[in-house]
Amino acid sequence: FFVAFMQIAVMNILTGIFVEQAMKLARPDRDQLAYKQRRAEIAEAAELRKMIRDMDKDGDGTIKRSELCEYIDDGKLKAFLMTLGLNLKNADLFFHIIDAAKDEIDIETFVQECMNLRGNASNFDLAYLIIHMREIEKRQQEFHSETMDTLRRRSGNPDGDHELQARDPD
Repeated sequence: FFVAFMQIAVMNILTGIFVEQAMKLARPDRDQLAYKQRRAEIAEAAELRKMIRDMDKDGDGTIKRSELCEYIDDGKLKAFLMTLGLNLKNADLFFHIIDAAKDEIDIETFVQECMNLRGNASNFDLAYLIIHMREIEKRQQEFHSETMDTLRRRSGNPDGDHELQARDPD
């Protein structure tokens, strides 16, 4: 009885070790998954870059708002951007989001911005926005305080009362 029990126990241990090793090998490696994802991102960026270069009619290495709007109407770029998670409904608004300052943007910057905008907003993105909005609020409050101080001084109310004295036009 003891010998049979020991054989079953040893077989159970060996089976457990074998199953554990098999599960480790079946589980995907994090580095390998990250590598595959990065390669996919690079391939998507390269394909987008090729499409944008084809869109650049004058060959100056920049995309103009008019070129983007015309090419978006074709549908191929719009469909590709949708696969990236960019649902492009308004080409003018999209162009304004990626480059608000100018009417044209270089191809590499365009590709980078598209790749940054793809997918859903992450918690990190939202946290960044909250911090940025707090900074804007702080600057706005400082500006408001400075403006109110200036108005108080000019109105002859240096006491700091919240109500400004109205001046008579006489």
